[in-house]
Amino acid sequence: MTDDMTTATREHQLSTGQTNQAIAHINDMTLQIQQATTQQLNGIHQVLEVMKGVTTFIDQNLESSQQITRTTGKLSSQAEILLQSVDRFKLNAKALKETG
Repeated sequence: MTDDMTTATREHQLSTGQTNQAIAHINDMTLQIQQATTQQLNGIHQVLEVMKGVTTFIDQNLESSQQITRTTGKLSSQAEILLQSVDRFKLNAKALKETG
């Protein structure tokens, strides 16, 4: 009977050791999952920051494009006025030649 108890105790100790190893392995895997999740979250935050920067750049680019469009319109108007002035000068010069 003592041998049976000794054998049962050893089997129980072996089983307990295996259970403890399995629990330790599960804990290690859980820690690895948590670390990977944290890294993924950090990566997502970095992507979001980059996207904010891209959005800001796009907004600035749009504003610059609109300013260029307004400036081009003003320059076109000024060029038209200049052309009209030159045409008047040509007409005046032509009239002077004809009367002169």
